[in-house]
Amino acid sequence: GELTSAVADLGSVQIIKKMNISATEIYDGPSSSVILQNVSTDDAKNDIPAGLNYEMRFGLTSDLSSATWYKFAQDMNLAIDSSNRGSGEADFDVSNIVSSYQTFRYYQIRIKLHK
Repeated sequence: GELTSAVADLGSVQIIKKMNISATEIYDGPSSSVILQNVSTDDAKNDIPAGLNYEMRFGLTSDLSSATWYKFAQDMNLAIDSSNRGSGEADFDVSNIVSSYQTFRYYQIRIKLHK
């Protein structure tokens, strides 16, 4: 499953380099645990460590319905590469970063869960 936040308003346009989410584990009974998905490090271009990730879309207006969802890694910069991939993607190319921070007022976060 997944959890998607409401659109959040920062009150004014901000330059954001890094965002963190605080949920790491949810327990539903003694034999069932659900955790945030881990970043895959299967691709040779990916130099980021395995860890928790989340998806985020953002913009200057509150209507984010057509905004791109980017995958970012917890405790990593909100970087996007030349192929329009976020820093939490398995094939994110650290040698071709076009932006290491983002400028926005509104954002929405989605986390995917798995057992």
